[in-house]
Amino acid sequence: MKKNLCYLLPFWLLLAFNAQAAPGEFWELTSAMEGMGMTMPAQTSKECLPLKDEGEPAGVDKNCKVTDLKHIPNGSTWKMSCNDGTTGSGKQTRTKDTITSDMLMNTSDGSMKMSMKGKRVGGSCDTGEKLKPVLAEIEKTCDLKNKKTEETVLMASNYTKSDGICASRKELFCSLVKRELPNDKKAFEAFDQHLKVEPGSNAAKACGLNVEAARQSLCKANASNRKELGFLDRHCPSEAKVLRQKIREEECSGRQFTAAGDKTKCLAGIDLPTEDSPGSSSATTEQGTSKSGNATTDAVKEGTKALKGLKDAFGF
Repeated sequence: MKKNLCYLLPFWLLLAFNAQAAPGEFWELTSAMEGMGMTMPAQTSKECLPLKDEGEPAGVDKNCKVTDLKHIPNGSTWKMSCNDGTTGSGKQTRTKDTITSDMLMNTSDGSMKMSMKGKRVGGSCDTGEKLKPVLAEIEKTCDLKNKKTEETVLMASNYTKSDGICASRKELFCSLVKRELPNDKKAFEAFDQHLKVEPGSNAAKACGLNVEAARQSLCKANASNRKELGFLDRHCPSEAKVLRQKIREEECSGRQFTAAGDKTKCLAGIDLPTEDSPGSSSATTEQGTSKSGNATTDAVKEGTKALKGLKDAFGF
């Protein structure tokens, strides 16, 4: 299951340019992202960038750190690593009138490539002001309304960590998860995915969630639901085994077997030919009868033809 990447583009802008307040000028930036089975159309915006900038990423998340920062002509390159295993690398160059920047992020769900090109527009501004719209965009991702529960659950750490960007809505988030986790299979699987991606997550403890109780509740509710065998296989092996055996018994009880003990083999999961199957004695008999019937019909026709010939020859 993919992470919610709605905030990644503005987050990258923060990484690509030092966000400290300083005298700046306006630039027109065009950014695009591609990867993880998705492509975001290019977005163009007007941004305030510092008059002098080396392209050094700003440290905006204590769970990630920039490494291998190197200065190159007209820019820099860097690498990044995060506690959840996400890694990245980037390169940025800047001249008087142009900027180019590329970044590759590698997560457990796949890779995401981000690119940006910019041209200087001019006009004085304060770079500190550019943080306001960026943070406003990030804040939108915290809204719990009109958002699928499974999407929200994937970003649990944003709500439950004290320094998370959505920490102010922790209580609302926890209330939502407590209510939905024992009843919503997609939400449960999303939370399970979150725990696998972030094994050190404190979301369950922070919200007082009993994940095992939620799992048992969903297993019980879907124990007889054949459409949910996939979910039962992944999270409820005992219930899946019982349901599969029940399905097998129903299938075997409606069949006629050619030998003693075949029903026992059927129940064990061994497919066997039945009296109605192609190749069985009854099928063979029917086939033989059919052939015999055809031969008899042909013989009658031939006899009739012969008698007609005698009548024509001898006149009777």
